[in-house]
Amino acid sequence: MKFYALICILTAISLILTPAIVLLRPNEAQPTAAQTAPEEEKTVTVFLSANESTVTMPLEEYVVGAVAAEMPASSHPQALMAQAVACRTFALYRQRMEKAAPTSSLRGADLSDQPQRHQGYLSEDARREKWGEDFKENEAKVRDAVRQTNNEIMTYNGEPIFAAFFAVSSGQTESAETVFGDDLPYLKSVVCDEDLLSPDCTRAVVYTAEEFRASAQTIDGVTLPDDEEDWISETDASDSGFVRQITLGETQVTGMRFRDAFSLRSAVFTVSRTESGFRITTKGFGHLVGMSQYAADTMARSGADHKQILRRFYTDVKITDE
Repeated sequence: MKFYALICILTAISLILTPAIVLLRPNEAQPTAAQTAPEEEKTVTVFLSANESTVTMPLEEYVVGAVAAEMPASSHPQALMAQAVACRTFALYRQRMEKAAPTSSLRGADLSDQPQRHQGYLSEDARREKWGEDFKENEAKVRDAVRQTNNEIMTYNGEPIFAAFFAVSSGQTESAETVFGDDLPYLKSVVCDEDLLSPDCTRAVVYTAEEFRASAQTIDGVTLPDDEEDWISETDASDSGFVRQITLGETQVTGMRFRDAFSLRSAVFTVSRTESGFRITTKGFGHLVGMSQYAADTMARSGADHKQILRRFYTDVKITDE
């Protein structure tokens, strides 16, 4: 009798517990909807200047084309990785800017493929044409740099930064405030001695007086007097030599406008008279704000990794997976 009573008790307990066990197991064995939903692939829309069309593509695929356009594939892998992070960050920065205030000429795109406007981009066909028989090797190298930095971006106060970069400095980069007039705390001037060793650092161009006058007078408002002694009267430059203002005749123009008029490699320049005209000597190549690509490659070949490179040129940024 006691044995029968014990069996009844155990059976009752099992009936009570079994539903609870059945209810618990699905929660333990199956992930939530948030865990199972695939991560949405990030995309970017690019304005193609050649045919004035737009194309939307995966962000990481875009970064491959941007790195290929902006940095030689012969660069050190860590330099290519730094470039990949900069290109990816800039694309997301532009995307955010366009959402806030669309640019009509972009026709709904986030950025242009023109390097002088935003940053360059090369399609696979364009990369094949550029690299020729080296396509397979270079493509693999660039894709590896993009893959190894997948989703890494630079942020400041939680937002993608204006990740400016250029070819080679004059021995010192420039602040965004000096060049663009925007005081961005992460784009400050830094010493960059490596660039002084670049064969592209210093260039000199000689103009006849007639050539100099013709170029100068393409600038709005500039008229040069007869006496060549009065053609240049005053120059205001930063500590690194970046020309903020130069006076041509009686008109003050920015160093960047002067650079454009004379097709100079940078706005770090000096002008001197010669027996037959004028000599303009430049230092650096590009706008000189942000990461120097030559210095990045030099640092990488000396053992720096891509994050060390980025933190040197972009002040107080956070490097993170987006």
